[in-house]
Amino acid sequence: GGGVPIGESSVVMISGAAEEVCQQIVDSEVLRKLKAMMPISGVREIYAAMADDLTTRLVTLERAMLLGDEADIRRIAHTIRGGCSMVGLSGAMDAAARLETCDFTSNGPVTYATELLHLYSALQGLKDMLGDDFPA
Repeated sequence: GGGVPIGESSVVMISGAAEEVCQQIVDSEVLRKLKAMMPISGVREIYAAMADDLTTRLVTLERAMLLGDEADIRRIAHTIRGGCSMVGLSGAMDAAARLETCDFTSNGPVTYATELLHLYSALQGLKDMLGDDFPA
């Protein structure tokens, strides 16, 4: 009969799902601006570099948390927040901002665990987005 063959329909659905996941992880306005400035391959490179950087920084952040080094936690969180804001990773940016301003004496361990989970979740979402058909 009429209609779209199953193969094409599936591709459209997967592409739409990838776009939706991307919008939940990355601020769509920042992504739109990046796409306007460079080819999609360049945008992809930026997000891949961010994923690599975030992977490294989260290990360092976790170590600082285990040591209770508040100054290091704030410094690393500040760096993460800045990087994430430039590429529109708003969830990770917000988590890093909360760590940066946390009252560690009254709420440190709970905040550490919660915000670290948010950061790792954002990183995984970013990796998933890069693994999917990156929205064109």
